[in-house]
Amino acid sequence: MKSYYGHFRLGRWLLILFAISGVLLIYAILFASLTVSGVVRDRLNGQPIAGASITILNKEAPSSLSVHTGEDGRYTISGLRRGSKLVIKADRYAKREAVVIHNSPLDIDLEPLILSGTVKDAYTDAPIANAAVSEGGSHTTTDASGLFRLVRVKQGGVVTMVADGYAKDEISYMGQTGVEVALRPNVLSGKITEATSDKQIAGAKASVGNRVAVSGVDGTYKLTDIPPEPDLLVSAPGYEKSRITIARRSNIDVALKPFVVKAAYITMAGIGYQPMRDLVTRLIEETELNAIVIDVKDDDGSIAWRSNVPLAKAIGAQERITIPHPEGLIAELKKQGIYTIARIITFKDDLLASNGAKAGTNVAIIDERTGGPWKDASQGLGWVDPFRREVWDYNIAIAKEAAQKGFDEIQFDYIRFPADRNLRYAVFSQPNTAENRVKAISSFLAEAYAALKPLGVYVAVDVFGYASWQPDNVNLPLGQNIEEMGKYADFLCPMDYPSLFWYGLPMTPSYTPAENYPYEVVYYSVQEAIKRLNGLPVKVRPWIQYYNGSRRPYTAKDIELQKKAAIDAGAVGWMLWEPFVRYNKGGLVKGSD
Repeated sequence: MKSYYGHFRLGRWLLILFAISGVLLIYAILFASLTVSGVVRDRLNGQPIAGASITILNKEAPSSLSVHTGEDGRYTISGLRRGSKLVIKADRYAKREAVVIHNSPLDIDLEPLILSGTVKDAYTDAPIANAAVSEGGSHTTTDASGLFRLVRVKQGGVVTMVADGYAKDEISYMGQTGVEVALRPNVLSGKITEATSDKQIAGAKASVGNRVAVSGVDGTYKLTDIPPEPDLLVSAPGYEKSRITIARRSNIDVALKPFVVKAAYITMAGIGYQPMRDLVTRLIEETELNAIVIDVKDDDGSIAWRSNVPLAKAIGAQERITIPHPEGLIAELKKQGIYTIARIITFKDDLLASNGAKAGTNVAIIDERTGGPWKDASQGLGWVDPFRREVWDYNIAIAKEAAQKGFDEIQFDYIRFPADRNLRYAVFSQPNTAENRVKAISSFLAEAYAALKPLGVYVAVDVFGYASWQPDNVNLPLGQNIEEMGKYADFLCPMDYPSLFWYGLPMTPSYTPAENYPYEVVYYSVQEAIKRLNGLPVKVRPWIQYYNGSRRPYTAKDIELQKKAAIDAGAVGWMLWEPFVRYNKGGLVKGSD
């Protein structure tokens, strides 16, 4: 019995020991620290993914432990237990979870994040082929149906769609699987023609917002990278401006109506004197006239309004204000349908010549006899040196002010060197040669044109009547070469007053005395100017004589003949010169015909 009992006790202890060993073994298996290694790969192409994070999430652990894959996509992570959860993440891939079972290698494939969609035309809904779709380093293009599939997109990344002829668009990727993107066309093209004849218009300006294009010889234009503005603006010298609603179109042909400027001139003093202003505006209302030329900078240098140009006040150019509220005046004139032209006398400027030195801007032509400002013999007024950039900047600043106040056109007069019997005493800052004179005038005009065109105004230049016939020379040392000046102007305005053609026309016959041939002088002078401009976009619009001649008074018939001559020769209008604003001769058609 003792032996049996002993064996029984031994067996029981063995069973207990066996059970304890089993429990310890199970515990060791379940709770032993494991080390797992492997490779994280792209599921689509099998390439290793560098920088992927593998994070342990243990229920018992309040925090997590992470490792990252190397350049070869490999990782090793320790401190795991059987059943530990791993979270695997990488930029541009869907998150994945895995459970640890044992120490064996654990390779993981990650699914790339994919964005699919369609790119189409916002105006026509037509699919856009070959659009570039990208986000970071991921790129693709749309197929013929506008479809794309962008692989490996970053969560939160910005996806960009770009196509020729369209504005770029962007969307944020937040895990969406399919998108439809409509790109706005940003190219607008078409042809600009004359409404009355279908003639193609070269040199017309087409603009949308800050984007500008100029039509070619065939009248076509093309605007690229246009902003999302609603309107297309089209203008050309000699035509009415046109504003057209784009209305989801990529091609717009424009027919411009001819606009023949028929202007009366009014002095700076006259515009400030209500009865004289009313006389001119009433004349415009009752006759064919449709425009007014207003002196805004006089030949003594005075400026008609309170200018923000500091030099104007410093030289005393603000002592004779005749337009205290220029914006209101322009609004009133435009309400009456009147085209407004601001006349700026440029290099004849007595105030700047006389007082510029005191203001720190000594730019006068110098008289070699006195060392002071040179004065012309005809009026005793000083001139400024056309070679001096300070003079250019000053006049351009005043012109920009006029444009900003609402004038339709800026007209530079006395844009020349003086011609006077006192000229032999004049000293300039550069040698007074024909070449230098022409370069100075055209260079000033080039800068003025570049500064003014963005402001939406036309630029006109007045030239001496004989300048249409011959360039700067010893007999006409003005610096006015119309071929050069015409490159930087919308209108060339020769002063084709028969009374100023003292020697007749330089042709055979010469039509002398010229005052007796109002039609021939204007006709052949305009024709000669157009011929010399040789296809430049600039248009010719002459000044014609309304005042009496030195040999005889001018009548309504003389005025009618000049008007007809200008149009017959190909001008786009005419302007009446009457220095005392005495428009009492007739010669104007009643009404708007």
